[in-house]
Amino acid sequence: MSMIDHFKSGVTRSIRSWKGILIIWLMTLLLVSTLALPLRAGINNVLGNSMITELFSYGINIDVLADFSSNLGTIFSFFRSGFFFILLIGIIMNAFLSGGIFTLLRTGAKPSSSLFFAGGASNFWSFLIITLFNLIIIILLIILIVAIPLSIISTDRSQEEGTVYQTGRLLALITILIIPVFVLVADYARAWQVSEVKKAGFSSVGTGFKLTFTNFFFSYFFMVLILAIQIILGWLVIKVLSGAHPVTGAGVFLLFIISQSLFILKIFVKTWRYGNISSLFESGTHVKRKDITESHYEI
Repeated sequence: MSMIDHFKSGVTRSIRSWKGILIIWLMTLLLVSTLALPLRAGINNVLGNSMITELFSYGINIDVLADFSSNLGTIFSFFRSGFFFILLIGIIMNAFLSGGIFTLLRTGAKPSSSLFFAGGASNFWSFLIITLFNLIIIILLIILIVAIPLSIISTDRSQEEGTVYQTGRLLALITILIIPVFVLVADYARAWQVSEVKKAGFSSVGTGFKLTFTNFFFSYFFMVLILAIQIILGWLVIKVLSGAHPVTGAGVFLLFIISQSLFILKIFVKTWRYGNISSLFESGTHVKRKDITESHYEI
């Protein structure tokens, strides 16, 4: 199959898995809301009916700023603790949701909500290992390739002005070019794991490395294209939302609808990436045996 054929297969698989996409959207929205809603309520409680925005419209009011800043410590403390809680739960939830969506993307299985949840539960621990492995590797890459060299260069007073900035750009570019390799390893590991009856996270990571370097250049440029599309879409979402300033209730509601529609589109594109890798995994020599039937995941 050509690259275009795999892209088409990924789109078809993603459309068939629309129930899984909606489940991911709903669960992610609920998770984010556990932090966003209390934070918004806290800010509203601080502002109250003080008309602080109107006071600032006449210039910087030191008294108002001091009164408001006295409550910022509590708000930021809540946000910091809530952020790390959301991050932890997000990593765990991502393992479950990825297991569910990869299960739906397999050929030979009719996508359904029950299959999604069964696949997520069945593959949870192995997918959690894959997720943590990928996260740790990317963090180590950033530390070893970018952070440590820049910290060493910045302490050298003999360096010319702008050297640190130019070196940082180069090291960041190198890191960006390496990251798709480990994303490939993780996605191949997930695609392989859902096709196996025995769940083994570390074995799946090893298989992910093997599959990545079996047809490296094709797989690498394939992944780079997909990630580029994801990044461009993410940038467009931020651009659209940052430029919106609704002032009425209807405007706020419309912005919410637009933002959630764009978020669902982002989930679809990520699912499309998973579908592309699933198609690439199942093509050629990657899969020699018959796929596991749907009955394996029935609950």
